[in-house]
Amino acid sequence: MRLDRPALALPHLKEAVLGNPDPGYTEPLERLERHWREGLKTFPSDPYLHFNLGLTCRKLGRAEEAVKSFRTALELKPDFEEARRALEPPR
Repeated sequence: MRLDRPALALPHLKEAVLGNPDPGYTEPLERLERHWREGLKTFPSDPYLHFNLGLTCRKLGRAEEAVKSFRTALELKPDFEEARRALEPPR
């Protein structure tokens, strides 16, 4: 049986995306980041956890950490197009 750790982060993801309109309000994103990192302790080879951590770090303004997470996701799953696109410069 595979534990669905990312599903545990869903309420925090919704709050981060739909919650407080103040762009300086980062508490839901910080909680979400903790969930991704906790999931990686159990599933360090899960490319989706690395990718989601990268998205969260990017949203928190931590670009270097985001890039590292996206690269790790790609190393684990070379055909992960979303992770590849996340590494491309913005258009």
